[in-house]
Amino acid sequence: SAAGVWISYTILVNYLPDWAKEMLPVTRHVFEKAIGNLGKGIVQISEKVAALMNKQDLTHAELLEAREDIVGLRETLEGMEDTLDDAGEVQGRTAR
Repeated sequence: SAAGVWISYTILVNYLPDWAKEMLPVTRHVFEKAIGNLGKGIVQISEKVAALMNKQDLTHAELLEAREDIVGLRETLEGMEDTLDDAGEVQGRTAR
């Protein structure tokens, strides 16, 4: 009878080792639910990856901007150093 089959199936599912359970048939409902969950998981992960990629792009842009600022500061400091050197030379000549 159908009830006997389902009782046997339930007992087998609960007491068989995992390797043996892999050989049991899966109902269409369980399969569709599993596929749906898998699909949702893939979408969630791809959304998280996209969000992380956007954050990485923003961070990279900020780092490039900071690098440009540092290069600009270095050039300004080098210009100031040259001006101070020139002023020191002028002062040295004036003191003689």
